Amino acid sequence: MKRLAFVMGSNGPAGSTQLRYALNDVEKMKKALSDSRCGFEVESPSEESKKWEVYDRLEKITSSCSINDTLICHFSGHGELLNGKLFLLWNKTEANNIRQTALSIDNINQILTECKAQNKLLILDCCHAGAAVNRAKNNDEAKITIQDDNYLVLLASSRLERAREIEELQGSFLTYNICDAIGEKFNQADLDKDGRISIDDLKNWLERQYLEYNKQKKEEDRVPQPYLHGQFKGKIYLTLASSNSLETENVTDSEEIIRELQLQLVQHREEIKRYQSQLEAKDTQIEIYKKHNQTLEKIILALSTKQIHKIDIFTMSEAEKFEEKGKNVIYNLVGSKISNIGDIGGDFNPVSNNIFRDYIHFERKPSLAEAAKEIQELLEQLEGTYSQNKTAQEMTNAEKMTLALRVIEQIKSDQTLKQKVIKALEPGETEALSELLNHPAGQFITAAIEDLQSTNES
Repeated sequence: MKRLAFVMGSNGPAGSTQLRYALNDVEKMKKALSDSRCGFEVESPSEESKKWEVYDRLEKITSSCSINDTLICHFSGHGELLNGKLFLLWNKTEANNIRQTALSIDNINQILTECKAQNKLLILDCCHAGAAVNRAKNNDEAKITIQDDNYLVLLASSRLERAREIEELQGSFLTYNICDAIGEKFNQADLDKDGRISIDDLKNWLERQYLEYNKQKKEEDRVPQPYLHGQFKGKIYLTLASSNSLETENVTDSEEIIRELQLQLVQHREEIKRYQSQLEAKDTQIEIYKKHNQTLEKIILALSTKQIHKIDIFTMSEAEKFEEKGKNVIYNLVGSKISNIGDIGGDFNPVSNNIFRDYIHFERKPSLAEAAKEIQELLEQLEGTYSQNKTAQEMTNAEKMTLALRVIEQIKSDQTLKQKVIKALEPGETEALSELLNHPAGQFITAAIEDLQSTNES
């Protein structure tokens, strides 16, 4: 990546308006840009060069540039407007023939526009410098668009302003302060302290110097404010990166990497916490399933080895509480999760698992079921006689009691049925019988059978 600079200037033709320090500006700029801090290869036409020779040398430099190069073109001297166009006065410029004997900013701009260098900076330290980008048209200002992304023009004055030499500086305000920024006052001009002077640093530096200078001067002695025009992406640097700035960059990069890693670490820790919570929840659920399966094992074992004398219906959690108190219970298995004993599996459905359902509810009490069936048949036979053609739900309590008494009378008269009921109905199991009898009078019948049972035992 080459860094090239074309530095030119002229005090202008002899006469009362001839400048004194423009060539001083050229020498200062050449020295500053060629210094190791900036690292530019500097070319400069002599003041005796003809106008076409200046164009030719500038075009040779620009044509040698590649896309990764940086190019600076600087002029210090007189600027004059002719029909709204800016011309730069050269050593042999004739006042009555400016168009033919002075440098045209349009030609210079065309040469620079065709240059392939990625970063280009044109510095115009002259009067009416703003006319390079703003041209009068029908008494209005028409802006000349700089098309390149990184083609900037640094202007010492606007189109209608006059720049001026400053005796105490032995040169112009703009060139003097540029050389200061990239030279002796580098540390002060490096406002972002990155060890380099960028175009942003220079812009801010010039603004500060402009305010400071004019604050101390009378109005007639004040200088115009330099300003930038053009489009740029990224940064244009007038100086090279120092070893300190490289260290700073490395430290900054390391700090960015550390911050990124720390952020990732925090995110990973949060993910670990979330996964741990999920695992703990799963562990808790597994323990619940294991406990339920252990309880189911006990139920199945009890059903396969002995007669259970008391039937209660509980949810799984309620049943486990009763088990802790040493009570034998039968569980409501709807919604429980069972497959193989000890494993967690699919939903248990007592409707689809008919064998298991029937075994729990009927097979373990076949005599009670048979007695209930015969009592149910008696109810249905006698219901038409004592219900007065009412449905079972429409019967009054008196009618239900009458029906129940007739059923008990039939049971008493049938010794086989009577003994079957008495033997099947063990103490405390009347509730089970009531559930098996699908009739509103069932509760009255079970109460009467309890009395019958008590009488038989006595």
